[in-house]
Amino acid sequence: MAIRGSILAGETVILDPKSGDARNVNAAWIREALLDGKPVDISNAVIVEPLEFRFGTISEDFSLADCTVKGWVDFSHSDFKKHLTIRDVHFERGIRFRGGRFRHDVKFISCYRYGILPRQKHRRARTR
Repeated sequence: MAIRGSILAGETVILDPKSGDARNVNAAWIREALLDGKPVDISNAVIVEPLEFRFGTISEDFSLADCTVKGWVDFSHSDFKKHLTIRDVHFERGIRFRGGRFRHDVKFISCYRYGILPRQKHRRARTR
């Protein structure tokens, strides 16, 4: 319950990588935080469900680091208004950003498995 509360409050969540099932994070908690306009900053977690946030607006920074994501992640047609950072994340089922809009920097660093992510990529947002 403490992890859920921290995520919903927009706090940085750094879990102990050796804590087994205590690292499990419900994808619904992340979705709820995004819907409430909170930043998401999670490290060393195992996200145990699919995370679907299609056609959503992510108004704050979104960061995953050193995580494993068990289910599919779909951010298709979502609007990222702040920074997106995904570092050392293993996507077991893949990730999709089809039709997504990025208004700030996007960083994918050492992400692997299925989906669209390259090994290392940094894209600077275009300004109008």
